[in-house]
Amino acid sequence: MNDAPKVVGIVAEYDPFHLGHKKQIIKAKESADYVICIISCAFSQRGGAHMFSTHTRAHMALASGADLVLGLPYSFGCAQANRFAMGGVSVLNSLGVVTHLCFGVEEELLPILDSAADAIKSKEYDELFMESLSGGVSSAKAHGIALSKLIDLEDSNSINAPNFILGLCYIKALQDIKSDIVPLPIARQGDYHKGQDIFSPSASIIRKKLLKGDTDFFKAALPPESYNIVIKVYNEGYYHKPQALDYALIAKILSSNAEELTNTPEISEGLENRIIDCALSANSRDKLISLIKTKRYPYTRIDRALSHILVGLTNENCSDKPNYVRLLGFRNSAAPLLSAISKDMPLISRPARNKDLIMKEDMFSEQLWQIGAGECPKIAYEEQVVII
Repeated sequence: MNDAPKVVGIVAEYDPFHLGHKKQIIKAKESADYVICIISCAFSQRGGAHMFSTHTRAHMALASGADLVLGLPYSFGCAQANRFAMGGVSVLNSLGVVTHLCFGVEEELLPILDSAADAIKSKEYDELFMESLSGGVSSAKAHGIALSKLIDLEDSNSINAPNFILGLCYIKALQDIKSDIVPLPIARQGDYHKGQDIFSPSASIIRKKLLKGDTDFFKAALPPESYNIVIKVYNEGYYHKPQALDYALIAKILSSNAEELTNTPEISEGLENRIIDCALSANSRDKLISLIKTKRYPYTRIDRALSHILVGLTNENCSDKPNYVRLLGFRNSAAPLLSAISKDMPLISRPARNKDLIMKEDMFSEQLWQIGAGECPKIAYEEQVVII
């Protein structure tokens, strides 16, 4: 790798890897020598456990064109947008080989991405954001209000689109760490969280369709390489079952006190007491979230907080940036890429049980995922790096 190849990084989840993801990798590879994907592991950025295992999702990405797949530590993979973005960006930057960061942005918002990225760096944005937040709205809503005033946008709700927010967070993270990585935004068509069109698929809709037995939609929405991998594990029953950990979560809350919950990320301002009170009237995670949810405490914040309680994540265990990353899989053809990666960022492939305390939450979250899939927790330590 003497001629400094172009290496594109992508931060994603792939639960499952669908046609939209395939389009992104194809677009990235048009002018790239390699594509590195960083994915959240057992739990998603929005809060809940992924349906498909960490290594299954890595396998899908590799089979569909990725050259190297890495796993983001739990405290960054299951986190609000700015922390999720900082985790992915700082890992890509520390590898020393990534030249570009590719991410999707809602097509209609792509033209204002640059001006919005400039606006969020201003002191005025911070002031407007805090002013809106003090009015009792959620942080996402406050973000939209502040930004719409600075870039003269009439509809503040439109810029709360999830991929647009993540795109801004990626750009801000690159700026904050003074990275030389170049942003490479691409237009994302359709609503990837709600869309039911198989040509602009939503991962959440795909999962719901599959759980209802609609395998035709599932097959049509995935690239063949991805479908062949994931339908096999699904037919074997190797996926995280909805509600599998609900009673364990409620029991964990009821065995905790308010002081303990206050030391959990995303829990503050009396939310700890509300969680405990509502747990007494809940018989499922969904019911618990519906009881807790208010304008100030949106669904995703609560969902993540509940996962942190279950996993046992504390504020003290949340570093500003990842100090390791998991090696999940790679293509044999990417050997030159692996050898060129900086040794400053440890790549952990097979964590040793009871030895890697730095990965305590990571591996416990993987054990919880295995339990939710009806498997033995020890499988979390037996997963092999995927090589194709």
